[in-house]
Parts: sequence; C-alpha cells; structure tokens
Amino acid sequence: MSDYNIVIGQFKELWRLSSIPLILSHNTPKIRNDYIGELSGKFTYKNYYELYNRCLSSRNYQILIQDESMISMYYAFSSDGEISRYNLSFIPSLNNEIDENNCDINNIIEDVENYMRIDFDIQGYEKIFHEKQHLHLGLNNKSQSNEKNVVRLPVAEKLYPWDFIFLILKLIYHLEDGYDKYFNKHKQEYYNIINVEDQIFHIKFKR
Repeated sequence: MSDYNIVIGQFKELWRLSSIPLILSHNTPKIRNDYIGELSGKFTYKNYYELYNRCLSSRNYQILIQDESMISMYYAFSSDGEISRYNLSFIPSLNNEIDENNCDINNIIEDVENYMRIDFDIQGYEKIFHEKQHLHLGLNNKSQSNEKNVVRLPVAEKLYPWDFIFLILKLIYHLEDGYDKYFNKHKQEYYNIINVEDQIFHIKFKR
C-alpha cells in the first residue's frame, strides 16, 4: 500500500479517537492528489497569537484537545504516492487572558514551551545540522544573523498521522496505557529516512 493510501486511511479513522476524554474534536483535512492537509506556518513568539487563532478559526487542525491545543498535519506526495514532505505540529493553547494587546514573549512563554514541530523535507538539507527529518522543540528567537538559535534534532523514522498523535498524547498529556489499543491498529513497519550512521545524536521513534 502506498504512503498516500495509508495517510488517507488514518485520517479517515480519526473519529475513533473521539472516545478518548482528552480529545475535544477531530477534523478530516483537505485531500488532494499530491497533498493532504494545510501548512500551519512556522510559529515564532512574534506571530504566535496570530497564527494560533488563524489555525483555530479556520479549523486547520486534525485534533483539537480539551485545552484547545491543536495537532495540525500536512503531507505532500510524489507521483507514485510516496511521502515527499511533511509538517507535523503540536500547537499549545494560550491563556484565556492573552489577546493581541498583550501577546508579547514575556506573557506567552510559559504557554508555548511545549510547541513541537517535526519537518521532513529535503530542502535546506545539511548533514547533522539540518537533517531531512528533524524536530523543533519550543520556539526559537531565530534571526538570519544568528542561526545558532535554531536547534534541529534529527528524527530517524518516517511518521504517519497516528504516530504523531500518539507521541503528543503520551509525552505531553500522559495518555493512559489503556488507550494504546486505539493506536496499535495503525502501527506500520518503521524504517529510517535519514542516515543514522552520520548522526552524533538522533531520536528513534518506537511504540
């Protein structure tokens, strides 16, 4: 089965997660021949309030959690249906007292410390420092003059939608083991999409 069909099948099964108390709602993404979902954008401290509210109001998420944090995923595919790129984001919610007048870094830093994005994209590849697949954890004060502010942690295995959802619910929300059965059905054969022999450090996904 192609990656394209696996991803579509997993998105169409999201309704099964509605019985998990943590989940507020789910949303099936736009499905096109060469991509599924929409990019959520690259969040910074400066644009967080704007992008968070844009994603929430446009329903650019697949999972909305009870605290109004979001899981948003985008997949692109080659002509033969294999994954060529993806963007998997966990977008933490903001305090109810935050608005456009007080959304500076000092007021939102605690709310967004668990922001997480996994990118798979050959563009910009640089051995060790910018691997084809990498994890952004938290937000960085990125500037063109100081790339040292950007830390990209290499991730070895290809991830499908239910893998990323499981990762977020387990690591951040401590999902009870009794709910693992929902995810076991969607286990795939995992294989590396980066050269792990080149790495001085990398993250391995296993469940």
